[in-house]
Amino acid sequence: MDKRVIFTVRCANADRIAKEIAETKPLGIYSIIVLPEENGYVLFEAEDEFKVREALRGISGVYGGIIRGEVDFDEIVAEELPFEQAFSVGQTVLIRNGPFKGERGKISKLNPSKEELTLQLTSVRDAVPVPITLKAENVSVRQ
Repeated sequence: MDKRVIFTVRCANADRIAKEIAETKPLGIYSIIVLPEENGYVLFEAEDEFKVREALRGISGVYGGIIRGEVDFDEIVAEELPFEQAFSVGQTVLIRNGPFKGERGKISKLNPSKEELTLQLTSVRDAVPVPITLKAENVSVRQ
C-alpha cells in the first residue's frame, strides 16, 4: 500500500509526543509534523489509521486519538512567502510567542533587513499608543 494520508491527533504536549514516536521509528509512519501555530496537535503522514493508532499505543497525553476528517495538504505545506510579500503596513497579525501571545496587532512599520515588524496592539486602547517590535517568525497573518 503506497497511499499516504494525513491524520491529526489532539494531544497535551505535541513536541514530546512527536519526539517519543519518532524515536521508536514506527513502520508505516512517513512523517510527523508539529506546527507552532497549532499547539496541541500532531499531524502524521501514514499509510492508514491503524499505523497511527499503533504508534500512539502507550503514549500518555493523547486526547481522544485521531480526529475525524480530511486534512488539506496544501494548508499544511504552504509555500513560505518572502518577508516583503507576506507583510504590509496596516495589516493585522496574530502574535504567536512572547508576553503578548494571542493578541492581535496592526503593522505600523516594517524592517525587511532584520525581518522585524513594529505593531500597535489592537486590543489596547491607551491614550498614548506604545509600539512593540517583534521578529516576523513570532507573528502569523490571520484574516
